[in-house]
Amino acid sequence: MILIISLLFSLIFYLILNRQIKKKSWIFYILMIILTGFIIYYYRVKMYEVYPEWITTYLIGPFKRGAFSTATFIIVMYLGAIKKNTTIAKKMFSIRGEMSIIACISTLGHNIVYGIYYFPKLFLNPQSLPKLQLIAALLTIGMISIMLPLFITSFRCVRNKMKASTWKKIQRMAYVFFGMIYIHVMVLYSGKLDKHINDIIIYTVIFGTYAFLRIRKYMMSRKRKLEIHRNKLAALS
Repeated sequence: MILIISLLFSLIFYLILNRQIKKKSWIFYILMIILTGFIIYYYRVKMYEVYPEWITTYLIGPFKRGAFSTATFIIVMYLGAIKKNTTIAKKMFSIRGEMSIIACISTLGHNIVYGIYYFPKLFLNPQSLPKLQLIAALLTIGMISIMLPLFITSFRCVRNKMKASTWKKIQRMAYVFFGMIYIHVMVLYSGKLDKHINDIIIYTVIFGTYAFLRIRKYMMSRKRKLEIHRNKLAALS
């Protein structure tokens, strides 16, 4: 349920502040860095013991648990799988790179909050981690290694200095990253199926629909290219 709330919040946030994010993206990056630092501090000094539970659950929790960043990545995912002929899609697509950067910053905060506890165990005493947590931690390391190049190359100043072909090759790694998000969540939730069955269904529907739309778009694009190729051959014959 927290993912649905985060998705609705993210959609409204990016739609309302679309122009501001486009014009002054650096301000939003700084704000996200500050917010991420606060989230880390919030849990490090155990501020959740002082503030009401609803603040931790509904305001801080989505950032700490990675729900906000996942919601943003989902929006970025779908923008690559749908047509951009609607006003909303055009607005969102115009800041797709900026959204990716914001999501990456938030994800790093999520990883730090959990990594402070899990990473030392992973590298120094992996046997101490339960099997599912060990798998999830290993997946996290893989995801970070993929996300960082995507994060860096999402900045326009970096992109403009790269060859278009090289940039596209790096960005294609996003498909692997998106798939790993789903696997990571399923690994964590599979330990308590009775508690997380609704979340598993929601994630499966969202990511399954995306996979269908993306494959469908690829097949349609391939079909169009084949038709153009055939028409060219017919014209030459």
